[in-house]
Amino acid sequence: MDTTNVTVRMDKKLKEEADALFSELGLTTNAAINALVRQAVRDGSVTFKIKKTPDHLDSLIEEGYEDFLKRKGRPAKEFFAEMQEKYGE
Repeated sequence: MDTTNVTVRMDKKLKEEADALFSELGLTTNAAINALVRQAVRDGSVTFKIKKTPDHLDSLIEEGYEDFLKRKGRPAKEFFAEMQEKYGE
């Protein structure tokens, strides 16, 4: 793949916040910008979003896995209804 360099000017604080967010999402800023541009070109618009998970979600997942191992639990429909109520979307 033939590449080219692109220079973007932005507020220093914004760049630091973006770097931190993309890092939490497992991306470099370069990878995030490339993903944005690729999807915008493919879709002909800029409409996608990548959201970080709430901090407490990891502990909920771990707790759920422990419950699964102990054969404790509840129906998936009940769980997802609760998540929908709490977090929407």
